Order: sequence, then C-alpha cells, then structure tokens
Amino acid sequence: MEDTVKIILDDQEYVLIYNEQTELYELSLTAPTVTGLHVIDVIYSSGDETAIDDVDLVVLKKEEPVYLYEETIAYFLDKKTFEILDAVQLNIQEINRDLETNGNSIFISFKELSIEEGDFIYLKKNDKMSFLGIVQNQEQTQNSNSYTITCKDVLSLFDVDMFVENEDVISSIGIEDFIKETIENEFINNTDTFVNRSFFSVEALTHTKKNISVGSIVTVSNNIYNLLTFINNAIQKYDLDFDFILNGSTLKLQISTRTEDKMLIDTTTSDITNYSEVFSLSYTAKVEVYINATKSKYYRYLLNDRTTTTDKTNPNRVYGKTEKITVEDAADAEQASLDVFKGNSYKHNITFEILKTSKLYDISKIKLGTPVLIKTKNNIVQNTYISKIVDANQNYLTISCGNIRVDYIDKFLQERRN
Repeated sequence: MEDTVKIILDDQEYVLIYNEQTELYELSLTAPTVTGLHVIDVIYSSGDETAIDDVDLVVLKKEEPVYLYEETIAYFLDKKTFEILDAVQLNIQEINRDLETNGNSIFISFKELSIEEGDFIYLKKNDKMSFLGIVQNQEQTQNSNSYTITCKDVLSLFDVDMFVENEDVISSIGIEDFIKETIENEFINNTDTFVNRSFFSVEALTHTKKNISVGSIVTVSNNIYNLLTFINNAIQKYDLDFDFILNGSTLKLQISTRTEDKMLIDTTTSDITNYSEVFSLSYTAKVEVYINATKSKYYRYLLNDRTTTTDKTNPNRVYGKTEKITVEDAADAEQASLDVFKGNSYKHNITFEILKTSKLYDISKIKLGTPVLIKTKNNIVQNTYISKIVDANQNYLTISCGNIRVDYIDKFLQERRN
C-alpha cells in the first residue's frame, strides 16, 4: 500500500501529491475567505499505520487602501422625513455599542446644531459608514463654546413597549418575520399614520421557525414587553443579524440568521491586548408576595435565561435567595415581583482590545451579536458572542463578550460548588 498524506481543512478533505523532485507532499489551495486561525488536521498513512497531527493556518486580511488623512463627517437626519439637517466634522470622544446596557456614544461639535432628540446620526469615515445612531441630547459644554452630543446605537429606535400580538408567526413563518411584522406595525404601517416613517423599510432575509413564545425570550407583564430587549435577547440566543442599509433618502433594515462560521480570536496573538474575564452574580431567585387585601400569596421565579415564570415546576428554575414583599391589592403583585428581579445583576464578561488595522482579523465583521470563539492563554476556548464595541478614537477597539448565555447561572453555581 502506498504512503498517503491527507489534510482536513474547514471540514473538507484533500489528498496531497508526492513531488519526487522536492521529496515533499504538496497541495495548492485557495486560501479560506474567513481570516484568522484555521486548524489543519494532517493524516499520514503508511501500510497499516496511521499518524495524525494538526497544524495552525493563519489567514491574513487583504491589504486595503491606506488613507493619509482620516476624515470623519457626521450627517444628522430628521427623525420624521430622513432629510439632512446638518453635516459637520465631529470630535469623537467614544462610540459605544452595547447590547446589555444600550450605552451612550459621545461626540463634540464646535457649533450648535439644529437637531433634537430622536434624530438620526450617520457617521461617515473614509467613505464608509462607521456609526448609525439616534440622538439623545445636545448640551453646551461647561466653560466652552463646544457642544456635547450624546447618541445611542440605531437599535435603540426599538426601545418601545409592545403588546404581545401575532406571536404564532415565530413558529409558522420565522422569528425574523415576527420581528419584521412587529416593527412594520409600529413604525411603518401604524393605524396612526402621523407616526409612520415612509423612508424606512424592513426585510427578512431568512425565515427561521422557532417553537417558542415571546415570553420565553423576554419578560412579559400584563401582555406587554420591550421590543429592544426582545431583539437583543434574540440576537444573543439565536444569532440574528440586524443590518441597516442607508441609500440616499431611505433606510432599510435587513434581518437574518448568521450562517458564517464563528470567528476564532486567539488572545495570544500580537493584535490582541488587555484580555480580562469577569464573573459576578447578584440576584434574587424567588419573590414571595403577600397580598393584604386577600391574605393570599403570589410567587414568581427566576429562570436560568434571566426570564421569570409563575410555574414553580419549571425545570429551568434557578436556585438562590428568596425575597419577601407586601402589596395591598392582587393587581399589583406581578409588577412588584418584576421590580425586584430588575435589581438582579449578572456579569460574565470577556474584554480585550483588538488592533483596528489588524491583518489577522477582519475588523469589518466585528459587529454586535457576532458569535466568537475566544482562545485564552491557557488554551481554553470560550464560546460566546460580541455584546459591546467601544471605539475611543484610538488604535484599538475595545470588545466585550458575554453576558450570560442560556444556562450560564446554573453552570456558574455548579462550578463554584465543585
């Protein structure tokens, strides 16, 4: 039997050809399109014996044009018409995109702008969109002629309370279609035509059926839930991608399920610095409410995906402390218990800085919700997602990963007990 050498790269098997001149086994391949670290499995067979090894393949990002001067222009657009209100160069203090806290991005203008809360900001850097957000306020900086403009990521547009309606769409058509329909009913096809935004459209590119309810993703109280919280949790749980496309006087949102492989980030490479990991939990697992008017009790329980339930037999309940409170009327019991759970604090964050000009990692693919595998210095691989991106206008982006996937609370407590 002849000697053979095979490799497996990205789940594809290739047979190497023996070159008699070089006395080496060789193979010509097109480099993978995904940048970063790829593991190649090498299988050498001779007779009845087989040896297996692995080799790391590093794929670098293709060089992009270098701009000698980075020009950042901010366009402010009217929240009702999407018409341009102003275009200025801004001093970027910090761009903060955060799934968990809906963090603020801070900009400095050297003149007062004709903008108000709810207007859009479109940041254009070297002819590319670097930030799309919603204006929160504009304040004159103390003892200065400059103005501080505070903005949130464009997803904050959906920070509205909604009634639970048409949730059967999630299981019959797809979770992307449910979100699309919900957004359209609130912002585009509202029966109150005054609030409709004719410049805005939504498209579902994929249709992923899920046999779930709205309440399994977000806390529902009196048939009301927060749409932004639902979207953020869906990004984390189901790898959804929200891509905003600005085309002249229109804005389109495309919703899809990510299909690309998870990005592998090796914290031992020179492009990564200041790696840290934080574990912290402080929470109430059960709320017992005494109702004075009826002399009865109401119970609510925390689940390991951070939602709550009144079903004490739910297999996903979390073990932990109980808090007892009192209300006068039965109608107040649910909200009072939810208010207690709002005080819970969960933190399982991985934070690191990544070089903006990295050739090892494709920075353009680093977006909120991007699934990643983090390889630590101890060769431990953390399966997580990007939950926060901060650009402080320096050479590095600060990336945070987490916070708490499904079952994390139980896993954390089990590790602590062991």
